[in-house]
Order: sequence, then structure tokens, then C-alpha cells
Amino acid sequence: SKLGTRNEFRFEKGYSQGANGGLLEVHAPAQVWDGKIIAGVLTGEREISGPAVGGTFKFGSTSIPDSNFHADNLLIQKEAATLPDGFSMSSALPADRKSTLVLSTDMLNESGLGKLDLNVNGNITFASSTDLELAPGSTVTVIGYQPGKSVVIDGSIRLPGGTFNLSAQGATTIEALPRGGRRRSTALIRARSSARSKGFGR
Repeated sequence: SKLGTRNEFRFEKGYSQGANGGLLEVHAPAQVWDGKIIAGVLTGEREISGPAVGGTFKFGSTSIPDSNFHADNLLIQKEAATLPDGFSMSSALPADRKSTLVLSTDMLNESGLGKLDLNVNGNITFASSTDLELAPGSTVTVIGYQPGKSVVIDGSIRLPGGTFNLSAQGATTIEALPRGGRRRSTALIRARSSARSKGFGR
């Protein structure tokens, strides 16, 4: 930029400026996720007021009419089986994939998500292979809407400085390490600093 009346110039080195991630919202009773989610963000060197926040992935909704299109059951585990070779838009979904939304923690951990909202009607299961670890400050909210459905957390959930919210109308079971026994399955819920969890019972 030109300064004063003389030919004086100042050079300013280029820099990166990050921004918060966007929102991906899905409403469908039958869903299969067989790919990757890229929702990470870049925090520039001049963003001193606070880092950029990763994107939001939202399944279902808390409001009508969107809540009429919830998936039935939810299963979170390390890996999700891929669809058969040759599967196309005209192919029929396998029966077990019609009734259950299966999400891979490998996929979620690599996504860069800052917020994950899961709204379903049926049973909710975090399998023993679950090892969910999102970015610091992330929020995970899981809501089961229909009474009489179960929630089982039998894996590991790590959200440093983040929040895990669980709301369900049925029985909730958190598997724990047996006293004096070997580690078989552990529900490890960590959310350092401003952490909170709700809706848990034994």
C-alpha cells in the first residue's frame, strides 16, 4: 500500500484465515454411509480470539416434520461393512442395513467433525469395538425417541474438553471393567474441563 506523498511501500506477508465448518443434515429412515466425511478446519496464525470449529453432521431432527424420517436402530462400531460389489441405486439394501444405521468410528475419528447429532427411534448401541475420539471441544448428542428401547454403551468415547449428551426413554446400560478382572469392555467417557453428561443410568 502507498504511504504518504512519497513512493513508500510496505510489504505484508500472506497468511491463512480459517473459518468454521458447515452443516450436513440427513433425514431418511434407511441410511448407509460407505465413504468419508471431510469436515476439518484450518486455524490461521492470526485467529487469536478462538480456533475455528469443525463441521456438524446431523442425523434426524428434533422437530416435525423432519423427525418423521428418523432411522430405526443405531449401531456405532469400529468398522462398518461395505455394500456388495456392483451395488447401485436400483439395488435392494441388505435387510440388516434397512433397520439399522451403522457408523464407523474410524470414519468419524478422521472426519474433523466438531459436532455430531444422532436422532433415532430404536435401540442405540456403542459396540465394544467403539473407540470414538473427536477433536478437542467437540459435542456428541444422541437421542432415542421411542419408549422401551435400550441404550448400551460398551466402548470408548473420548471428547477432550467436550460434551457428551445422551437422552433416551428406555433402559441405559454402561458396561464397566469387572473388579479384579481383565479388561473385556470399557465405557470410557472423557470430557475434560467444561464437561457434562446427562441421561446416564445403570
